[in-house]
Amino acid sequence: MNSPKRQLAAHATKARMLHILDQQPFQPAWWLPGPHAQTIWPNLLRPIPQVALTEERAETPDGDFLMLHNTWGDPKLPTVLILHGLEGSAQAIYVQSMVRRLQAIGWNCVVMEFRGCSRTLNQAPRLYHSGETSDLDFVVRHLQRTRQISSLYLLGFSLGGNIVAKWLGEVGSDAAVRGAVVLSPPFDLRGSATKIENSLFGAYTRYFLKSLIRRAIAKARQFPGRIDIARVISARTIVEFDTHATAPMHGFLDAFDYYDQSSCSRFLPLVRVPTLLLASQDDPYNPHDTIPFEAANQSPWIIPQFPRRGGHLGFVGGSWPLRPRFWAEDQTLRFLTGVESAVGSISHAG
Repeated sequence: MNSPKRQLAAHATKARMLHILDQQPFQPAWWLPGPHAQTIWPNLLRPIPQVALTEERAETPDGDFLMLHNTWGDPKLPTVLILHGLEGSAQAIYVQSMVRRLQAIGWNCVVMEFRGCSRTLNQAPRLYHSGETSDLDFVVRHLQRTRQISSLYLLGFSLGGNIVAKWLGEVGSDAAVRGAVVLSPPFDLRGSATKIENSLFGAYTRYFLKSLIRRAIAKARQFPGRIDIARVISARTIVEFDTHATAPMHGFLDAFDYYDQSSCSRFLPLVRVPTLLLASQDDPYNPHDTIPFEAANQSPWIIPQFPRRGGHLGFVGGSWPLRPRFWAEDQTLRFLTGVESAVGSISHAG
């Protein structure tokens, strides 16, 4: 239900959060000039956090499974369900770092690994993709059924952010979460596929294709005839891979049909929970002209943070490499704790 009282409460929460977040603008580290340095350094050279996670195998309705990695503490404190990015996992540095910081304030975390991204290949004739929201919906309901959670939030990185934003738009006011954080999502998958291909002489594309192709081949051997292995192996761009692997495996006509149906930008006006939308204007994965400035400004539910610099999931500040600051993580914590203290007025406003 989206009553006038709830709308007013949303406007008030947005104004409050913008006031808090805008007081901490992003100041890029001088020693990481440009979007590529901001994008690459955090994944290669930052310290690797040590986080203890408990594994849970959640059986899905279609006879498959999802691996959940948990840090359960006090059930009275909030829980954050985290979705990683393309070819990521619960062990990704950006995931581990965020889990560690949430643990430090006593919050619970659940990291959902997409199908095929765990150590054991999933059992169904499918993998994961940017528009796959049914697994997220299943995990939200699973957590509600099996855990006494006081309040649940979502946090999505890159591809995981697209899934979070798309799901929020699909379910609207029925979203059983108090808020969400969406970091560096591909707002328009068509544009992102072209942008990533042309960035850094195709280095990002080659990096991702190595594991994407390997995973698709394993799935094709598990279910012969689902995809053309020869065409998948010969893919040299993300579009070619999505044409010959993602689309036929998941029922799309082609890569562009997949992109058009799965891009989160068209779902943003339907979001009905406080959502931090954080992305840089120089993201080497996503074109500047796809950033939804207008949609974010018009929605009382979306709190935008679109700094000019920061790269893709970078946002590294600090005066020295030995003492980096991670602005996106700082803003995420400010947002989550701020909304947790204010969102009660929304949920009780009709």
